[in-house]
Amino acid sequence: MKKNSILVAMLIIAAMFFVQCQRKEIKFERALVEYCNNPNEKNRANAIRLLVVYGRVESFSHDVQFECGMVFRAEKDAIRCLWPNTATIENVADKKLLAVDHTAGRFGFLHRNEIAIFNRNGDEILAETLFGEGDVVGMHFIGENLYLLRANKLLMRTNKGEMREAISEPVFDFIPSAQKHRTAIQAVGNVIAINCGTPGAYRLTVVDVGHKKIVIKGLENASFRFGMWRTAIAYIAGASGNWSLCAMNVSNKRAKTIQQFTAVEDVAFTDEFAVVREKGTMYMYNIELEKRCAMPAEYDVVGAGVGYILLQDNSAFHLVDAKNLFAGLQKIEECNRK
Repeated sequence: MKKNSILVAMLIIAAMFFVQCQRKEIKFERALVEYCNNPNEKNRANAIRLLVVYGRVESFSHDVQFECGMVFRAEKDAIRCLWPNTATIENVADKKLLAVDHTAGRFGFLHRNEIAIFNRNGDEILAETLFGEGDVVGMHFIGENLYLLRANKLLMRTNKGEMREAISEPVFDFIPSAQKHRTAIQAVGNVIAINCGTPGAYRLTVVDVGHKKIVIKGLENASFRFGMWRTAIAYIAGASGNWSLCAMNVSNKRAKTIQQFTAVEDVAFTDEFAVVREKGTMYMYNIELEKRCAMPAEYDVVGAGVGYILLQDNSAFHLVDAKNLFAGLQKIEECNRK
C-alpha cells in the first residue's frame, strides 16, 4: 500500500510539472504570435522574457557560479550547492572544486595533491594525499571510479581505494603543473576529454578508458572551454584575428569549421551548443545543425554545461534548457524575417 501511495504521488507531481511546462510554452507561443503580427520592441522584449520563463528550470537571486554542471554560491569558507543537488560543504576555502558526481551526490575538491571527497550531506568521505612526483591538475567521476590527471598520466582510483594507471600512454607531450596550467575534463560514457594548457594554448586529448587507448591526442584548442556530446567535441581553433568554431567527430577524427571570427571575446559550450561573443554581440550556435541565432542583449551568459545555460539579467540568474532556448530563438528570428 505504501509503495502504491508513493507511486501515485510521483505520477501526480510529474503530471503537474508537465502541465506547468505546457502553460509556459503556450504563453511563449502567444507572445510570439503577437510579435510576428506586430513586430515592435515591446512585443519582442515580451517574447524574449517568456522564452526564458518557458526554458527556465530554476532562478537564483544571489550571485552564483555554474561549474562542473552545478550551480553553487561560494561563501567565506563554504560552498552552497543549489542545483541539481543541494548541499552545504564547509571548510573548503583552501580547496578547489574540480568534479561533481550528480548521480551519487559526490563532490571532489583538490588542495595541492590532497584529494577531498564530500557527500551530499556535506560529510567528508575521503581525504587522501598523493605522495611522489607530479601535480594533480584535474579529476572527474565516471561511475564509481575517480579519474585523476597527475602530471601527464591519467590515473583511476576505484571505489575500493585502489590507484592504478587508466592508460599506459602519456596524455600529453608536456607535463602539466598546478602553477602553470589549467585543466577542464568532461566525459560521455567511458570516453573522457581532457583540455589542459595556458591561455590561448590549450591541448585537447580524448581517451577511451573502456578500451584503454587515446583516441585524439594534443588537439590545439585556443580556449579553456570546449564542448562534448555523443561522439563529437567542439573547440576554438586559430589565433588572433583568425578564429574558428570547430567540431570533430571522435570516431573518424573528421573536423569541420562551423564559423570563423576575427575576434572572440568569450565562449561557452554545453552539449552541441555554443555561445560566442564577438565584438559585443552574442550568438548561439547549434553545432550539429550548423545554425546560429542572435542572443538577446538583455541577458549575459554566466556559464553553461550539462545541457543548460545560466543567464543573468538585471535582477536574477536563470538556468535555462539550451535546446528550448535555441528553438525559441529560431522562432523569434523567423518573425524578424517576415
